[in-house]
Amino acid sequence: MRGKNLMCKTGLVTIGIAALVISLIVGCTSGNGTPTPTLPAEMATEETHIGGTLRFGRSADSPTLDPAYATNEESIKVINVLYDCLLQFDPETPEVKPGLAERWDVSADELTWTFYLRENVKFHDGTDVNAEAIKFNFDRMLDKEHPGYFGKSSFGRFLFGAIKEVKVIDSYTVQIVLSKKYAPLQYALPVFAGSIASPAAIQKYGEDFAQHPVGSGPFKLVSWTPDEEIVLEANEDYWGGRPAIDRLVFVVVPDNRERLAALEQGDLDMMDGLEPADISTVMADESLVLYKKPGMSVGYMGLNTQMEPFSNPQVRQAINFALNKPRIIHEVFSDAALESIGPLPPGSWGYDASLRQYDYDPAKAETLLAEAGYPDGFETTLFLSTISRPYNPNPLGLAEAVQRDLAEVGIEVEIKAFDTWPEYNTAIDADEAPMFLLGWSGGPPDPYFYLNPLLSTPMVAANLNDANYSNPQVDELLTAAAETMDRSVRRRLYVEAQRIIIDDAPWAFMNHMMYMVVTSSRVQGFKLHATSLLKLGGVYLTE
Repeated sequence: MRGKNLMCKTGLVTIGIAALVISLIVGCTSGNGTPTPTLPAEMATEETHIGGTLRFGRSADSPTLDPAYATNEESIKVINVLYDCLLQFDPETPEVKPGLAERWDVSADELTWTFYLRENVKFHDGTDVNAEAIKFNFDRMLDKEHPGYFGKSSFGRFLFGAIKEVKVIDSYTVQIVLSKKYAPLQYALPVFAGSIASPAAIQKYGEDFAQHPVGSGPFKLVSWTPDEEIVLEANEDYWGGRPAIDRLVFVVVPDNRERLAALEQGDLDMMDGLEPADISTVMADESLVLYKKPGMSVGYMGLNTQMEPFSNPQVRQAINFALNKPRIIHEVFSDAALESIGPLPPGSWGYDASLRQYDYDPAKAETLLAEAGYPDGFETTLFLSTISRPYNPNPLGLAEAVQRDLAEVGIEVEIKAFDTWPEYNTAIDADEAPMFLLGWSGGPPDPYFYLNPLLSTPMVAANLNDANYSNPQVDELLTAAAETMDRSVRRRLYVEAQRIIIDDAPWAFMNHMMYMVVTSSRVQGFKLHATSLLKLGGVYLTE
């Protein structure tokens, strides 16, 4: 997956995400049952403006708005506000809370999960959100014979492949029956692939549903001008309270600096993808506000383990030793990132700093290359997309730094840049790239959501494990950890899996970006989410 971002009711991408997920809901229900916008008392000043249009600047358009087939954080940003999931992430923590399901319970054998749905919730087309709709959505991801199945739903099948059956108990009670214990389920359900779409709309539009999304979320689609903007309007009847914003517009501005200029000029209200070098500019502008904190993202350079010379682990290890990551963090990311030692971000409870293996050591890299049969180095190609991502806001700068460092140990790198994400996706999926820049952003701290999709053997065929990495010992450890409910046991298993992965080096482990969002000073109530998911739960606009 590219520019990946995981969460549903948390906006990124993201991810996309990282990958960001957006929730613009501030409201309650009035005595007559009509949702009315409200704000916390400390925010309700004379300058508070209920309504208006918030324009969010981003680097690219959404490839699809069908949650069953999305993988890109730019899709997930919009999916987040169009749909609801059975569960959602708490705005302040990575823990889960009720969504479409107002409560749930789990059987003693942990194989049957029963969800009790909110009543009288409607999709944007006026049809009911009920148990049949929940079943329809999971079945369309998992059953190739289902009329709503439009092709391989790789990420949905990864998240929910342990589901044996979805049962309708009554109109507002649904059961998910598992084929085996699955510890991450409660954290998988709020992920974007768990979004619940209108069965009537899917049946009406067929595969074109991707361009005509209908959910039950706080916003609904007004218009979509490809590669320009997506216009949404508030769902007046949203069960969680009508949003404080009348309209939400996602505006495509591919260049990071042009996007910042648009924000400075008042043409945008918020943006992501800030160039790290522009942090000081934003800090000096009283009309702008910069929000940043350590993010839950992983940036990496994938090494195609099925392509020579990267099928040789010594070559992959050599590349890790050859990269001057402290210099990269400083020069490419302006110190707005942390150096990566492995496949998990420091915010994950599976992270272990003692696993550090690759410090900058070009002499060691040359020795390994000689032992692998490449004493004079070799020539290769590095693929990248020029589109900014939360895990890599400066892709070309990073590619040039990699090119410089590898040249010092005899590896001559040609840079092949793609200006559109779909083109880049296609090249990566076709295994054309010897080396490639990718990443993963926005997810809960459970290691499952990083290690399993990106580094397990089954995900090679799903085009998620883009390095084509396969190690049966790692697969066994990851499977055991997913089926074990004891977190301490799971952590031990994940640490051992990381130890093997880091030694095998299917990636050059690069960086963990700071999570950064810039807003106009007229945007109030915004807070960063602990999982690097863009939450706008308390957002409103001042005049």
